[in-house]
Amino acid sequence: MHPKEEKSLPVQPDAVTVLLGAEGRIHGPMTEQYVGLGKRGWLINFNETGNTVKWDIDVSQPDVYELAVLGGGHGPSGALPVVEIAIGESVTTTELCELVGWRQTIGKFDLPPGKNTVAIRLMNTETLHMFYSIELVRSNIASQMERDAASKRANTNWLIEGKYGFMFHWTSQSQPRHGHAKPYPEAVRDFNVKHFVRTVEKMGAGHVILTTSHAEFWFPGPNDAIDQIMPDRSCDRDLISELADALSERGIRLMLYFHPGHDDEPWWEFSGQVFLSVDDIEIYKHTS
Repeated sequence: MHPKEEKSLPVQPDAVTVLLGAEGRIHGPMTEQYVGLGKRGWLINFNETGNTVKWDIDVSQPDVYELAVLGGGHGPSGALPVVEIAIGESVTTTELCELVGWRQTIGKFDLPPGKNTVAIRLMNTETLHMFYSIELVRSNIASQMERDAASKRANTNWLIEGKYGFMFHWTSQSQPRHGHAKPYPEAVRDFNVKHFVRTVEKMGAGHVILTTSHAEFWFPGPNDAIDQIMPDRSCDRDLISELADALSERGIRLMLYFHPGHDDEPWWEFSGQVFLSVDDIEIYKHTS
């Protein structure tokens, strides 16, 4: 990985600020787990006393902030990792949880305005198997977010009433039982909506989940936005609309699974989202 530039990260006054371990200043043998294009992995090899990750932050709204850690693990003895977390002059030491339920609220910190340094340091020899990030949010904003989440929670009674549904992972890489696969636009054009919906209805499904893209990026319908990014990755037939209408007539809901396409390197490059060089990827693969 190339050396990171030291820059201050702005702390969001009205949202959660995420300090990714992979984007901090790393002191020790830790490396980022490579998890594919378009994703940021967690730090591994966080296993020696004194291993530290630091970030410089810029606080525009001084206040009391809640701090949470996403990470956890245990060492050979089975004991949990103990870390020291420092923000400016405020320091606390805590034992982290295991990986199950790995988001752990540590406490509250009074952040002064201006430049500050946040650091997390391993204090014992137990392994912090996965360290992803530190989160900061003003205490009153955290409380407001909890209230908003409760009031905006969607009514999911229809899922209970529908009892069960089916997910169909039907993509450009799907293969027929016999013979060769058709090109995706042709497969979309020949999709038998009536037969599909009758089958789903006979199986008693209350809902259907259908992939609109995965691995290779294709969309089963016309889409100007996609065409502007990369031509010939959408389809003439609006299969989604037809399926939604036909399923709705039978009281069956349709949900769509959308994948951004980071496994499809030509698409990902055309969409301007490639942030790693080939050298970076090779380094990740050999150090993870």
